Amino acid sequence: MLSRRSSPLAAQARLIRRAPPGLATLAYRSRAMAPLTDAAVQQQLAGARARNHAEGITGLMVHEGGRFFEWLEGPEDALARVWQSVQHDPRHTAVELVGQAPTPLRFFGDRNTKLATRRIDAPSDTVIALRRQAETLARLLMAVDAAPAARLLQQACRRTSAAETLCRDLFEPAARHLGDLWQADDCSEFDVALGLGRLQTLWRGLAVETPRAAIADAPPVLVLPAPGEAHMIGAALHAEVLWRAGWDARVEFPQDDATLERLVARTWLGALDLSLSAAFQRDHRLARLTASIARARAASRNPALVVVVSGRVFIDHPEAGAQVRADAVCASAAQIEATLVRELAQVGAPAWATF
Repeated sequence: MLSRRSSPLAAQARLIRRAPPGLATLAYRSRAMAPLTDAAVQQQLAGARARNHAEGITGLMVHEGGRFFEWLEGPEDALARVWQSVQHDPRHTAVELVGQAPTPLRFFGDRNTKLATRRIDAPSDTVIALRRQAETLARLLMAVDAAPAARLLQQACRRTSAAETLCRDLFEPAARHLGDLWQADDCSEFDVALGLGRLQTLWRGLAVETPRAAIADAPPVLVLPAPGEAHMIGAALHAEVLWRAGWDARVEFPQDDATLERLVARTWLGALDLSLSAAFQRDHRLARLTASIARARAASRNPALVVVVSGRVFIDHPEAGAQVRADAVCASAAQIEATLVRELAQVGAPAWATF
């Protein structure tokens, strides 16, 4: 048994007694204005270390794919000076304060700021061009005049008429970027709702590829936003892709779990495709979604009902699919058909699953 003198609590108490007055922590995140080489990251780290050392600040810097997170700890007045410097650093954008609070001790006891990083291959020119196109579309969707957004989509359709490609490369990234703009305080929640509504309207008006013939004996799939979810673009994209692929996709918009139960109990269904917001994470909705899925399974005429979930939260946190007790997570409408084929084959291996 550890003596009181050598226990971890006693050691922590000694650290607290030795901690200088006015010690605090500050955490922020930001995004680099331009792609960074390994040498540029190291140069930036060296500058941060010199600045922090002069101010008596320790901490941790995390870099991944052009995004930074930094935890700083030190005297409150020194942290205030460093924070002012960070906010005016022209090399960074989307600088966001994550949190700050007094602290009784340092978590990083030495005087060097540590670096944690994971190498991510630089995106290709094509990926960069698609990303910029989606970001441009997101901003156009919030404009007073929706005509420029419509023209951009028409140009995209001239390059490809494949619904899956348009969803993956343009519609879904634009929806996520709307959420990013809101997170960065560059727009209001009303702007996001307006943008997503316009995106859904414009999607319905696009002349995409001719639907395939109906799949013989394909099980009905109920496609719907989770009960209470106001953003319906995810369900709209999935339903359109499935319909054009020849599936029996039925779309509903339940406001509560009781309505969802009635919909599931009304007819035999092979799968349930539930979506949360394509723009916001909505992680606070996971507990409710777990309950909704449980109630839907209990009400279903099909004891082997397949449940697929989608939405921004499942892209940022893939493990959330298991948390809500879904059978699968679908990261994009471009993958919904393949996801359903795989999951339905596992529970029944119907003949149509071999196409």
